[in-house]
Amino acid sequence: MTESNERLNIFFRLAAISAVAFIVTVLAMTAVLFGNQNAPVARFLNEYGLQVIAVEVALTLTTGLAALTVDRMQITREQLESEFQDTPNDAANELDSETVKD
Repeated sequence: MTESNERLNIFFRLAAISAVAFIVTVLAMTAVLFGNQNAPVARFLNEYGLQVIAVEVALTLTTGLAALTVDRMQITREQLESEFQDTPNDAANELDSETVKD
């Protein structure tokens, strides 16, 4: 593995965590339908469930887009750096081959 593959973008982890929270919330809201409506969790989800879902969806989308953006920036930077490193060597090789021809 290269050095860039070893460092993981933190936004990917945050997106995964927020997606798991979303799934757990949806499952909890489904369980509330079949459980005791007077339970504290049931009352909380009945009152604030949609807002919690909306925040989790927004958080998942935001962190997902941030992860993709940062990943693309890192890849572009690495490509530019590798092109920059390859260019001087190619120019030096061309100069050496011209010197040999003369």
